Amino acid sequence: MSWQHTERPSFGLTNKLSTSIATILAKSNTPNLRNSPTLMCISDYSGEHPTGRWNIASFLLLNPDKCIDWEYARQHLRSKWFRDGRRMSYKKLNDIQRRRALLDFLIAADQIDGVCVTFAVDKSIETLFTEDSSMDEFPHLSWPNHIFERAMRIIHFASFLIAGLSAEHQNLIWITDEDAIAANHDRLREFVDISKPVLSNYLSHTLGHVRIGTTELDSGDRSIEDLAAIPDLVAGFLSECLTEMLSDQLMPVRGVISPIPRGVVQKAKNLAAWYANPNSRMTRKLCAITPAPSGQGLLTSWIQFHAFI
Repeated sequence: MSWQHTERPSFGLTNKLSTSIATILAKSNTPNLRNSPTLMCISDYSGEHPTGRWNIASFLLLNPDKCIDWEYARQHLRSKWFRDGRRMSYKKLNDIQRRRALLDFLIAADQIDGVCVTFAVDKSIETLFTEDSSMDEFPHLSWPNHIFERAMRIIHFASFLIAGLSAEHQNLIWITDEDAIAANHDRLREFVDISKPVLSNYLSHTLGHVRIGTTELDSGDRSIEDLAAIPDLVAGFLSECLTEMLSDQLMPVRGVISPIPRGVVQKAKNLAAWYANPNSRMTRKLCAITPAPSGQGLLTSWIQFHAFI
């Protein structure tokens, strides 16, 4: 079984998500990430642009020792397109070399036996937490409130996924993007400090060694940077697609297939076509979190992209 659900009603939103993702992953050809000594989680985020309507957090979970096909394809891609060491990035796809390399990069990414789960939170939602989950629990922090909220969302989403996909005594490596939550070594250390109790609270089993860092851990061969580029691309294109969908009132409705809005830029359309590929070894899931129509509580919707030939 790919997902381990533990019923915890007090967890509220994530307990509801755990119930639904267990059903969704059971219907997919989802790889079992427990049969390996190490679980790696790589996360990237989008939504800081003022025109965006969503805060996006994308997580890629995999077993690094089982990525042989990806590693071979990645090294070939670097020798072909990126001999100068440049990095793949959604924001930098205006660069012609990156655009030319994108298809090869995405084909390589499809060789990863992993799970990519993305959470899109409507920006009209100020907080996902109760008053009990405030910065008062961490008196040593001097973070702006919006950075703390962003960090706590990311930590809870990551902890939720790690708890559901990991195994007893499995080692964990979590690589987070170097944005405001880990902008420097001091901020990263504080981020790690507040992550530990949250992760521990979600786990119903004991992990092995736990290491949390940024892409600075890359050895110089860009192996970590290239993995991190996958959730970066996913978060970037979903931010654009979902913003246009919301603006055009084309948000998906259960049982109805909606087209990609015309206003979506071409690079996002190209990535949407890849994201919809049903033959990839990488499972992709998207959860949108919006205010409930009644105005009370939150609505969670799992959105599926479809490929049309």
